[in-house]
Amino acid sequence: TGAGTVIDAFGQLVTPGLIDLHVHVYPHSPFGLDADSLCAAGGVTTMLDTGTAGSYNFDAFRRETIDRAKTQVLGLVNLSCIGLIAANLGELLDRRYADPEGVVATIERNRDVAVGVKIRAGTHIIGAGEQGWANLNDAIKAARDSNTWLMVHIGESPMSIPDLAEALSPGDCITHCFKAGSTRITDDSGHIYEGIRAAAERGVIFDVGHGFGSFEWDVVQQSLDDGFEPTTISTDLHTKNINGPVYDMPTTMSKFLMLGVPLERVIEMSTTRPAQVLKRESDIGTLRVGSVAD
Repeated sequence: TGAGTVIDAFGQLVTPGLIDLHVHVYPHSPFGLDADSLCAAGGVTTMLDTGTAGSYNFDAFRRETIDRAKTQVLGLVNLSCIGLIAANLGELLDRRYADPEGVVATIERNRDVAVGVKIRAGTHIIGAGEQGWANLNDAIKAARDSNTWLMVHIGESPMSIPDLAEALSPGDCITHCFKAGSTRITDDSGHIYEGIRAAAERGVIFDVGHGFGSFEWDVVQQSLDDGFEPTTISTDLHTKNINGPVYDMPTTMSKFLMLGVPLERVIEMSTTRPAQVLKRESDIGTLRVGSVAD
């Protein structure tokens, strides 16, 4: 009664605005897409840019993208001071680029939109052995010192994923959780490592982060068969996968429907759960009366 517009949604699904917990929308990087185009195309009303910018360029990212976008864009600050501007060179192979103090200061200046810390923990990105662990520990310290959380990109990492997960705290996140290769969440027999299961039980987030090469059907199927589901579904949309294989958030969600995950949980993984990760569950990811009408 009194509504200006009535939409007949009989037989349709009405969901909260989708929340994509892994995108790249800083245009001054090789990966950056236009945030508002993604929103209109994929039904995503809140997106988290995962470390495209670091301490040296996050303020510019905010001015040029976050503050101008109609879509709600939040950001993680990369441990590397330059973010992903020269990602192909390995942004933390030179330890001088690691800037945990700058990350903390950047988050402090941007508390409303800078919600955590990001590190890409591949050997070709952070280095091997002690150097790899030193970079990871710097990222963990920045998350603790800023009273936020850490998202870790895995794949060909300098440590096993169970060892990496053991170093994380509840609320921290492993993204690309279904990536194949030498360092995975599954062992050689296709079963989830007990350390991974234990990490999930104590509150470590396991995020899909589909990406260009971070979603291996066999690993997903083995994980689901072993009773292990992701915490959140996300795309890792960037310039190299927007035209395939990712396309958008609904396409990524549909893959889990095809694999037999119930519709209600697929929606939950794409709305209420990422809202909880962002600590904004009272405002977004819900159709609750009084929440944001996104």
